[in-house]
Order: sequence, then structure tokens, then C-alpha cells
Amino acid sequence: MTFQTFPINITGPSAEHRDSSLSSQFTQNFYPEMMRGGKTDFTTQSFPGQSLFGSAFGSDRGSWEMQNIGYRVVETTLFEVSSSGAHVSRGTIPGDKRCTFADDGSNLIICCAGVVQQYTQSTNILITVTDVNIVGSTAVDFLNNKFFYTNVNIAAGVDFVVSNVGDGTTASGLNAGKVEDDPGKLVRAYSFEDRMYMFTERTTPLYWNNGDVQPPLVPVEGRVIEKIGLDALHSVAHTDKYIYWLGDDKMVYRAISGQAQPISTIPIAHSMESYAVTSDAVGYTFSIEGQNFYVLSFPTENKTWCLNEALGPDGWFNLSSDTNRGKYNATSHMFVYNKHLLSDETNGNLYALDINAYTNNTLTIQRVRTMASIHGGLVGFPGKLIQMSSFELIMKKGVGLITGQGDNPQIIIEYSIDGGESFKQGKFVKVGRRGQTNIKVKWDNLSTFYDLIIRITTSDPVYYSLQTASIDARLAGY
Repeated sequence: MTFQTFPINITGPSAEHRDSSLSSQFTQNFYPEMMRGGKTDFTTQSFPGQSLFGSAFGSDRGSWEMQNIGYRVVETTLFEVSSSGAHVSRGTIPGDKRCTFADDGSNLIICCAGVVQQYTQSTNILITVTDVNIVGSTAVDFLNNKFFYTNVNIAAGVDFVVSNVGDGTTASGLNAGKVEDDPGKLVRAYSFEDRMYMFTERTTPLYWNNGDVQPPLVPVEGRVIEKIGLDALHSVAHTDKYIYWLGDDKMVYRAISGQAQPISTIPIAHSMESYAVTSDAVGYTFSIEGQNFYVLSFPTENKTWCLNEALGPDGWFNLSSDTNRGKYNATSHMFVYNKHLLSDETNGNLYALDINAYTNNTLTIQRVRTMASIHGGLVGFPGKLIQMSSFELIMKKGVGLITGQGDNPQIIIEYSIDGGESFKQGKFVKVGRRGQTNIKVKWDNLSTFYDLIIRITTSDPVYYSLQTASIDARLAGY
């Protein structure tokens, strides 16, 4: 039997099942993209790199944009960030915990571990809020000209406090309340679609702002996300379509109009359920080239997951800033000065997410794609022993730089014939110097297998666009 050419799909999510023979797919610093009408409907793209935009010294505690000006808390300092990246101190934020932010267009409220402060843009004055009804709040949000504080005061039976209209520094004791019909405490009140999602430890009812009653937050009839609470206060984030969070069951959920759906796959649920600490998870969203992304980092567990919203559960991949599958270095995001600005977790640097950058501020980005299994069923011989003579990767070629690392870019092809338990090095394959668009990205290897998994790794600082692949194969023994 002669060898025949069979198409192979190379695009897919991170989906490492606990039974590796079922799925060993892994995608790191690449992301799956839907491309209707192109050469193929789905591709694998290089995740953008980072360019240095500005710097301060210390650990990141959160960032925010107000009236097209950037603000961030680094160590114990609130910084205003200019369009040139310069940092100007605007006061002291005590403590070392992450902050939540909300603003009314003039005043920025910063809430951190019970301490609430207000920064006024017109005067550059930062004050500490002393109203006894607000002090002790653990999070803040804004809706209908009022600030909504997550204010867990168990002794007083209070879950939330609503500020006076137009003044985030004062609140009436009559505008404090408790989430109805839920014995668990409120973890965070979060505004989305003109509703307040009241994330408790066990359920998530929706409330709306009714200014005619005290407190002016009342339940939305029939809008309770039953048996799904919030595990990590800082995991909540939203795009223009969905709100995302890490549930109390360590599943990731998203919702629209109060209708929730799990977005975790079985392999991702397995991974997150194995984490010892998830309450410190940090989430944020951003949009590039019209695609929404949700990033979820687990600092203690040293892992970062990211979701391409358009692909739903098939859109998960991993981000890493090292070569050991560690977490991504950026823990805060703000869109300001027409840039996506990311705060480094530990060193105080502020980076611009840049689709034309292929390093993280000069540091190497290791990109990995472990493909789905190639087996007899894909080439018309289910369960049979297959012989392959070559594997060809269809991708953008001729992407080399003019000089330096990446002038002659390569990928490393490795393979497994034991269901992803171990990998053997196959070959370094060139993808083309600048302008070498007719080169074949091909691995010639006469292999016999029941099940073959191919892993592609690269660290050259060039643009990679993986489209599809093919193998030349035949039934073994003929």
C-alpha cells in the first residue's frame, strides 16, 4: 500500500486529561483563533508580547482607568501614570493586599482589606474614608451614581452598604442590608448589565437599584444563580458580553442576563480542583483584534489560564513567563492611552501588550503546542497500526528577522507514542528566513504507531501562525 496524504488538525485548547492517552493537548503562549473564510476555519496564533511602558518599584496591587488617565497601586503608593509612562505619586495606600476600584468620573474609590480611600482627580487629594458605615468594606463598585460596598459585618447582620448619592465617602445606616435567603456571607457585589451580582459563598442572586426603598438594592425576581458562589474575590471580571468568575466549586463560570454556564472543561476542572489554594485567584479581561480574552491567574499555584471568549470551552490556553510552565507575570490590566497596559506582579514594571512584540520586555517567550492524538481512525484505519513517512506543518513561513536570534527561526518537533507519557526529540525544523515563503516545514520520519502525539516548541522572537498540517501515512505491514 502506497503512502497517502491525510489532513491533520493542529489547532486546539489546553486539555490535559488525567488520562493522558485520552487528551494531552497543551497550548502555551499560543492561542486558538476562529478565522471563518480563511484557508482554515481555526488557527493557532502567537500571543502578543510585552513592551516596557513605565516602571515603579515593588509588587502590583491593582490598576484602574478614570477619565482616560491611568492609576495603579504599587507597594503602598497610588501612582498616576501619564501617556508617556511617567509615574507620579498621589498618596499612600496602606497594607499589602490587592485593591478593588470604582469611580464616578471625578472620584476614585480604592478599597483594600477594610481600608477605604478616595482620590479626587481635580485636586489630586487622597483621603481616608472614616464613615463608620463604610469602614471595613472589602470591595467596592459603582451603579446609578452610588458606590456599593461589600461590607461584611456579621455582628450587625450587614452584607452591603450603599453610599449617599454622589458621595462615596458617606452612607446612611439605613442603606445597609443583607443578601436575602442566603446563609452564606457576601464575598463581592459586582455591577454588570445594570444589575448587581451579589456573589455569596454559595449562591449568586441578582439585585437592582431601586431608589425608592432603603436600602436601595432589591432582588430581581427570578434571577438567582443557584448553588454557584464565588471562591476568589478578585477572579471576577467582565467583557462587553459576559461576566466571568471562579465558582466556589473551583469551576469557571460566565453569565449573561443572570443566566450562568460553566466554561471549564473536564481537564481544566481536574487541574483547578487539584490546586491547594484558589482563593487568591486574580482575573481580568481585555480585547485584541476584536477578540475578548479572560485571564485567570493562581499566584500560589504558579499557573495562569486564558480563555478566547469566542471559542467558549474550546478557547482555553495557558500563559507563562518562564520555560517551566509557571504563571504569567501580569496580574493587572487597564486600557488607557489606546494601549493595553499590564502590571508586572513583582517588579513594578508596566508593559504595553503588543501584537508586534515577540518577547516579554526582551525576555524569551516559549511557545508550545501539543497536538491531539494522530491515530488510525483519522486516516481511515481505526484501531490499526499506522506507518507514517512524514509530517508537514502548514503555517506562515519566511518570518525570520534581519539579524540576531530569529534570523533563521526554527521549531522543535517532539513526539510521543505512549499516549503523552513521554516525548522523544524528533527534529529542529526551519520555518524560513525573511522572504523564504516557499520553504517546506517538514519532518521526515518513518514511524510506526497506534497513537502518535506531536509537540511543537519554539522560542524564537518571531510571529507564528499555525494553520493546519498533513501526514503521509499508510496501513502498517503492507
